[in-house]
Amino acid sequence: MRIDPTTERWTRDILGHAIRGELAELDRLVNAIGDDRYVECTALSVAIAAYVAIDAAGMRWPSEASLHEMARHAAASTTEFELSKTSVFDFLSRVVFGADMLDQVFPDLATAATLPVLVAARILASFRPHHERDQTWWDYLDIIEEALEAAASLDPSVLPALMWQSRRSIKALPRGPRR
Repeated sequence: MRIDPTTERWTRDILGHAIRGELAELDRLVNAIGDDRYVECTALSVAIAAYVAIDAAGMRWPSEASLHEMARHAAASTTEFELSKTSVFDFLSRVVFGADMLDQVFPDLATAATLPVLVAARILASFRPHHERDQTWWDYLDIIEEALEAAASLDPSVLPALMWQSRRSIKALPRGPRR
């Protein structure tokens, strides 16, 4: 399954505005693309946030402590818009890595509509691989999207082999979130 090119382009534009703190431009773009397409962009933002969190946790399923640290850092590192540590943690732990739906965790429609994009933008910019600090968030997003597409094209029967291989290949990687 390929990421729809239009959704990808709009998600990149949305994330770019969010990363740069251009909230007025972000709002205009969201209104221009329409609700249905924005839902697709939000879903892609959730997948991006999941990838970054797993990568930042040392290629492991993030622990609660890792998610708290990511939430703390995301909330503290932005000046362009306000993110609370609690809302970021709830989004990551309950929506991205939990079984809750976005509107169950955030009944306020404005929060539910914007939080996935704002959190994905903040952690994408903050938690790039530390051994490649000169890598832009655009470059990192290219890697993430390629990986999401590759994973979506795999037959589920390869999951046990991937899980085994990932455990063998990450033994030497550092643990905990990186900035």
